[in-house]
Amino acid sequence: MCSLGIVAVSVGEPYSLNERIELSFKLVHSNSLVLLWSFTDPIHPQLFLEAPEDILCFKFNPSNPNLIVGGCINGQVVIWDITDYQERLQIHRSINTKEKGPVMNALFNTEPKLDHAPIVSYVALSSIDAGHSKGVTGIEWIPDHLEVREGGKTINVNQFACQK
Repeated sequence: MCSLGIVAVSVGEPYSLNERIELSFKLVHSNSLVLLWSFTDPIHPQLFLEAPEDILCFKFNPSNPNLIVGGCINGQVVIWDITDYQERLQIHRSINTKEKGPVMNALFNTEPKLDHAPIVSYVALSSIDAGHSKGVTGIEWIPDHLEVREGGKTINVNQFACQK
């Protein structure tokens, strides 16, 4: 995924379904991660988003890219808020145009490194009992102008605002 010069990827253990079932009692508290990189430093992750389970999908909020939602393999949905880390993600290093460029400099360690990337905990997590019965493999943010009503019916709230 990419949002405003940021690339993100979910990482987890490559277990088969049978291996996950066998190990489920041993891996009760193993956390998974989503890694975020800035285009200004493609070698070093800038943030680690902590998740309670492997993340199968995630998406940046189109209205507020500081909010990221993820779908877990166990059916839970998790939300992170990276507002406090925007400065870290937007650091622009001064580059001497006569040198090798940002990627080559990072490869040869000629640019200063940031301190270790912080681990960001989620701010919201859905209930496992009232959640999905299978892994969440797709996520969509509802546009600001839509509201979901009982029964899943969507209503354009801008339409009602214009009629008043």
